[in-house]
Amino acid sequence: MEQWRRFLRGEVAANPKPVRAQAIVDQVLKSIEPERRLRSLTLEGQINVGDSQVVADEELLVGALSGLLMATIALTEEPALTVTLAAEARGNEIAIVISQDQVRPPSNWAAEWPAAGAARIVATCNGRVAMTTNAPGTDIRVVVPRLK
Repeated sequence: MEQWRRFLRGEVAANPKPVRAQAIVDQVLKSIEPERRLRSLTLEGQINVGDSQVVADEELLVGALSGLLMATIALTEEPALTVTLAAEARGNEIAIVISQDQVRPPSNWAAEWPAAGAARIVATCNGRVAMTTNAPGTDIRVVVPRLK
């Protein structure tokens, strides 16, 4: 997480290299496990990336995705929240979606940090972030180019 902050302050540059998409997802899930247990949160994983790779700074991308997942979890203090983390290889892209359909977010949710920071990090691997709000619910879609 410290590397993520240093990157956003302009103190370090991204160091993209090929990394397995599954390794990214596994690290994100591991990073939020303490919070998931603490809140008795239900986290549903729908992962279908096979042996796909992306070109990314692994530490930065894991930090960005973990921050987006934590921002979703932070929408409520209620333990009954169910969050879905889906990752799928589609053509030349890997799509990672973080969603929940139980809590209405504040109106400025998509514009606040960590969304802006995550978008800057995802851009270093030629990806994009889109955040949408539903009534109730949220969807965060991160798409990055797939190597294979």
